[in-house]
Amino acid sequence: MKKIIIVAVLLVVGAVGVWLGLPAYRAGKEKKFAAQAMAALVNGENRKALLSAQQVLVLNSNNVTACRVMAELADLSRSPHALVWRRRVAEIEPTRSNKLVFAASALRYEQPPFPMAAQTLTELGESTNEVAFQLVSAQLALKQNRIADGEKHLQQAIRLEPANESHRINLGVIRLESRDPAVAAVARAELEQRAGNAQALRALLVHHTSRRRFAEAEQYSAALLKLTNSAWSDKLEHLTVLRGAQSPQFDPFLATLQRDAATNVFAASELVTRLTELGAATNAVDWVKSLPAAMQKEPPLPVAVASAYFSTARWRELEELLNAREWPERDFMRKALLTFAVRKQGGTDAAAAHWRDALKLAGERPELLGSLAQMANAWGW
Repeated sequence: MKKIIIVAVLLVVGAVGVWLGLPAYRAGKEKKFAAQAMAALVNGENRKALLSAQQVLVLNSNNVTACRVMAELADLSRSPHALVWRRRVAEIEPTRSNKLVFAASALRYEQPPFPMAAQTLTELGESTNEVAFQLVSAQLALKQNRIADGEKHLQQAIRLEPANESHRINLGVIRLESRDPAVAAVARAELEQRAGNAQALRALLVHHTSRRRFAEAEQYSAALLKLTNSAWSDKLEHLTVLRGAQSPQFDPFLATLQRDAATNVFAASELVTRLTELGAATNAVDWVKSLPAAMQKEPPLPVAVASAYFSTARWRELEELLNAREWPERDFMRKALLTFAVRKQGGTDAAAAHWRDALKLAGERPELLGSLAQMANAWGW
């Protein structure tokens, strides 16, 4: 009997030990996966970052590091879910810094007049000694076409950080678009004096591209690609310039980009999106079909391919793609596109069911409902 009691006590003690140790074990795993997610993101290993962040969120949905990683990955794929994750970070850690990052994200994904960004800045209140506040306020003012207010905020940022060239370049970008030829000429000269600066070159590139001055734009784009801190987006802009200039270098340069993107799903997605914008959606889809089957299924590539099918009115192929699998984090968008594709083929009842699903999936987040409303408005619904 005594032995039985001792064994029973040991079992209870062991069970209590396991129960007490479990939270610490989970916390250790959470910390480990969070560190792995952030390290992978920094190293450009986006797939690994995504998987590690998802493992963290299973353990703790309020882990700030994992939410930030998810936000960064969503930004890379231009997903409106970035706004969801930025809001989540600001809710978990409601610091001014996190709220400003959320406001900046709202400026990227909201539609005019950018109500969430404006409300967040209003709630934070004016801070004349905070550079980040001045910069986000300047962005909002410019997007709302309040040019004078935008200049005022940037001038304040320059006063706070006089050695930061970025603020002066941003001010030059605003003045480059001035209706006063003298002001624009001075701004252009100042930006050209900074021709070794990637930000200045990008501003000049965009300025000339928007005016279809492709010869000048190509010069700035080529100079930008020679800099060590040029980015993948700069290569995509160069592709756009070559297309606009009808340059014989377009096809060889595209082949180079396709080789570079063949092992990076985010780069591949951006390349497909850019080709679609340039009217080469068929080319983009043909190239995607040459990629490994596993990569073709990996988000966000199916989203980019869906846009390519949509732009070329290939409704049956679009429906098949959309029915193949769910889209993590953006299934509301898949259902909305499915609604449109089915409707185009005469399936009104099925389309109505898909649309109800889209509304349900987006219903818990106003920013997603905003994206859904934007899509419906673009379709004339």
